[in-house]
Amino acid sequence: MGAAFAIQIDTRPAYTAPALAVLAVCAHSVGEVWESSGGFALGFGLAPDHAQGQCQGLFGIGFDAGQALAPVILTGAVLALGHTGWLLLGVFFALVGAAGPPVAAWAERTRPGNPGAGASAARPQGGSAVLETEH
Repeated sequence: MGAAFAIQIDTRPAYTAPALAVLAVCAHSVGEVWESSGGFALGFGLAPDHAQGQCQGLFGIGFDAGQALAPVILTGAVLALGHTGWLLLGVFFALVGAAGPPVAAWAERTRPGNPGAGASAARPQGGSAVLETEH
């Protein structure tokens, strides 16, 4: 349904564009908050105490690599392929986003000296020790 909507958006009335823009801004804002909080929780929570700066540096390199590759990807794929390029980019982001929780769970399980390994039975299934805070 989403693909059919995206392909046929050119035939919709003019007032749908501002409405879709407002919805996109709201969705993007929520996504930014989730990404930022999740990135900080994983970046600081999974890093060993002695390597916090190194891990944050590597995290920053990943962000900068995305900034450097974005023009090439957008120009080469999205603009050249039109609607199909946008749909492919959306599928790529959805797949990468869906891979995040399993990768984070794997990283938490396999890190050396995992302090939460013994407490996993007390944590509800699907809970993450990285994202928990002490009060």
